[in-house]
Amino acid sequence: EREKNGEYKSFTSFCTRLAGKRLNAQGVDSLIKAGALDDLGANRRELMMSHKELIEAVEAERRRNVEGQLSLFGDDDPQESVMFRLPQMPELEQRDLLAYEREVMGIYLSGHPLSEYESYIKSVRLDKLSDIVANPERFEGTLLHLVVLIDKVRTRTTKKDSLMAFVQIEDLTGSAELIVFPKTLAEYSRFFFEGNAVELYARLGDGDDEVRLFCDRVRIAPKTPQGVPQPQSYTRPDGGKTYDPSLRLFLKFPSQNSKECEYARKLLAVFDGRSRVSFYYADEKRYDHFPRENNIDINDVLLRELRRVLGDEAVVLK
Repeated sequence: EREKNGEYKSFTSFCTRLAGKRLNAQGVDSLIKAGALDDLGANRRELMMSHKELIEAVEAERRRNVEGQLSLFGDDDPQESVMFRLPQMPELEQRDLLAYEREVMGIYLSGHPLSEYESYIKSVRLDKLSDIVANPERFEGTLLHLVVLIDKVRTRTTKKDSLMAFVQIEDLTGSAELIVFPKTLAEYSRFFFEGNAVELYARLGDGDDEVRLFCDRVRIAPKTPQGVPQPQSYTRPDGGKTYDPSLRLFLKFPSQNSKECEYARKLLAVFDGRSRVSFYYADEKRYDHFPRENNIDINDVLLRELRRVLGDEAVVLK
């Protein structure tokens, strides 16, 4: 129709010229959501709110006319044979536009939902899902730091009658499956819904042909570097340095039964506080995340002693 009679002048002319040619509201709705009708003089919200009514008016007009004859004198313009005024409305939010594109096309066409977080993404050192999927061996035993979009969430009840989740996540480079075990899900369940952008820490699953990540902790992704409180420190009354309690202490040991591990447990028990602790056992390639009742107070004395015993690379604050 377009090649035969030229470009469509408006959304009304589009519907008028295609009347009787398998034009239906569902097909037009999909074209609108995909952005195929963006050049017809109205935004997508306006088109979505009016297309059904316009199609009904066009079909009613077509039935009133003899096929191929618009008026007794043939002087009507077939482009605008139906008088219809589109409502004037603000455009949909960018997130909604992208969601509709994904719904009908399976991909994002005009951008990506994480683009609005690009300022923050560029300000921090993040891992990329494409790198993790391509070379999982590089990331074994490390805590992964990601900003991702929650694509799909599937839950399952365990044998112990607890709820866990299998979450499809994606970033600007790729996608992967994130497994959220019951304890973690109970603490962070409010973040796991489709379309939500989150910043998370995870570790790589062991022994699977398919790359899977195990969730450690989650928070809402900030859009700008200023949008999230940065780890802070200030001077203690005794002149030492106090660390932000939101930081977590990661310690690496040769094994769970090593002398270094036993010594670290006794040392940490002295410094009761609000910061979380995680041990990593190199021989098992496994993390041991301590419960909150084992939270500690991170301070210079503790860090200095741990680094002396374990080495600088085995003591990480994140």
